Amino acid sequence: MKKGLKLLFLSVVLSSLLLSMSVFASAADIRSESAFIDFSTVQVYPEPVEPGKDVTIKVNIKNQDELDAHDVKIIPKIVYPFQLKTQEKNWFLGFDLCAQCTRENTYYLLIDNNAESGTYPLIFEIKKGSSKQLQTVNVKVEGVPDVILLTNGSDSISVEPKMPFAVHLLIKNIGTGTARNLKVISGSDNFITSGSNTQFIEELGADKEALITAYFTASDNLEPDVYNLPITLEYRDAVGNDYRYVGNVGVILKNKAELSVKNIKTHPEIIHADDKYDISLRVENTGSGSAKNTAVRIITSAGDSITQYIGQLSKDEDASVLTSLVAKNSDLRRSVINHVTIEVDFDDDLGHHTLNEDLRIEVHPNKRIFWYVVYALVDFVLILLVVAYYFYEHKKEELENRFEEVVEYGLADEFVKKHGGAWQKEHFKGFVRELKSKGFHVDVDRLRRYLEKVRVEHKNKKRH
Repeated sequence: MKKGLKLLFLSVVLSSLLLSMSVFASAADIRSESAFIDFSTVQVYPEPVEPGKDVTIKVNIKNQDELDAHDVKIIPKIVYPFQLKTQEKNWFLGFDLCAQCTRENTYYLLIDNNAESGTYPLIFEIKKGSSKQLQTVNVKVEGVPDVILLTNGSDSISVEPKMPFAVHLLIKNIGTGTARNLKVISGSDNFITSGSNTQFIEELGADKEALITAYFTASDNLEPDVYNLPITLEYRDAVGNDYRYVGNVGVILKNKAELSVKNIKTHPEIIHADDKYDISLRVENTGSGSAKNTAVRIITSAGDSITQYIGQLSKDEDASVLTSLVAKNSDLRRSVINHVTIEVDFDDDLGHHTLNEDLRIEVHPNKRIFWYVVYALVDFVLILLVVAYYFYEHKKEELENRFEEVVEYGLADEFVKKHGGAWQKEHFKGFVRELKSKGFHVDVDRLRRYLEKVRVEHKNKKRH
């Protein structure tokens, strides 16, 4: 009997012990499911972070309970502007965390390029079996503007001295933040700004461009060369930080020559045809650079052309030119105008140039030629007179000889004897015709005088 009671007591105690162990085990399971996991942020680097840059987030978890936590999962909720690149431990697969134990994990993320400045929450979900909790890590994103001048010194522009020119400034924000209150400041001692030297842009977003045109004029005393035109950009970011950028625009000031023809003179002042005369002049360079391959060509309306080479003519330099020509005038009575063109050819950085000057020269008739002609005419007339006189004397002698022949033959005496002193006009005409038919050259007046003389002589003889 006693033995049976002992067995019964032992069985009751054993049963109670087993029941107590079962209840305790159940209680332990319940405690582990509800164990509190402490989540904390160890580091966010860098902070703030720029859009388009990487950010590192290091977190820490701790099981604050006295019981172990099983199948713990930490899952980051990746939304805009975050992109998860990698993580050191794969907590999203689940793990066990003993009581009062801590673990640490590092997440590597990328911030989207287009993210605006601000604070973005990154949500972590903590799961323990069927329970879960949410934790937030705030990441501050702050864009940094970086404004540069794309029209830089490598894009040189060529300009002429004393001439206004435009510079097109292409300004770009290559940073991640918006640039505000942007000032574009231009100008220097070498280049004078037309109008204000400062232009304003209220806002220039990330990856945005702006085009500004500024006008300048090179200072008068600037020598031809390559220069830098400084451009200063001043601006602020979203939180008021100031930034400053200095760039340069290359400017090539060209070599520009300005030639002119001065002090044109002719010698002598009065010029006659076929006279040799001189033209003197001076070529001046009043430009800002040198004239190269300079040549002076003088062309006349008569077809003459003379070229003289000067070569290089530096700034503020001049050269004298002297040349000789022959005046032309074919008119012996009136003056004519000889047209003379003076051409100056030269080169500079702007190209080839030609300068023309016209000159009118009055050419008087050649007096020597006039007197030569007069003398020639006088000589010609004298020769004609001599020839005429010769022929006259010759003819006179011939007539005298022919008349003497008439007398020699006694034809005149026969005529007087035949008709006596009473011969009539008809008798004389018949006698003349008779002489001409015989080949005599008859001078009628002389023959009449001779016959009158013979008739008078006959009358005188009869008286005696």
